[in-house]
Amino acid sequence: MSLTTAAVPLLPQQHVPADATDAVGPGFRLTRIEVLNWGTFHRTVWSFNTDGASALLTGAAGSGKSTLVDAMTTLLLPAHKIAYNKAAGAEAKERDLRSYVLGYHKNERVEATDSTRPVALRDATSHSVILGVFTNYTLGTHVTLAQVFWVPDANTSQPDRFFLTADRPSSSKPTSHASAPASPTCAAA
Repeated sequence: MSLTTAAVPLLPQQHVPADATDAVGPGFRLTRIEVLNWGTFHRTVWSFNTDGASALLTGAAGSGKSTLVDAMTTLLLPAHKIAYNKAAGAEAKERDLRSYVLGYHKNERVEATDSTRPVALRDATSHSVILGVFTNYTLGTHVTLAQVFWVPDANTSQPDRFFLTADRPSSSKPTSHASAPASPTCAAA
């Protein structure tokens, strides 16, 4: 018995977004990642668009490269598998989910106890969002994955979260009432 294949490539050719110059790889590819109140990305939705192409994230020390990598890691991996700030080669436990949600950005000295404590950009009344849009250009399909985090009270060690999915590109940016809202699927953790 012999096995033959038709003259069809093993990896289907992807349709390239109109503004992309390089071919887009197979399968679902990252189109966009958005963060709101994640680490030092504060008070506004910050968006990194790749349009399915390979991308290189560069910047000065402290500019947020590892913060974006940790956002993507948080979006895609189970909580028990995440090692934050690994991209920067940092020590374990330097960052955790709580530090990203509250926006710890420096330490201040507490003279009374001769110790330090983290300084946060946000308090327990705020929330954080990580949203990723993935596109399969061959199939013309999209999936949006998102997580929303909040700290229920000051005594909670780690934030609560819920998950959202949508079968179309969505955004965490506010939209006008004239446009049709996405219909996400929620699952509480």
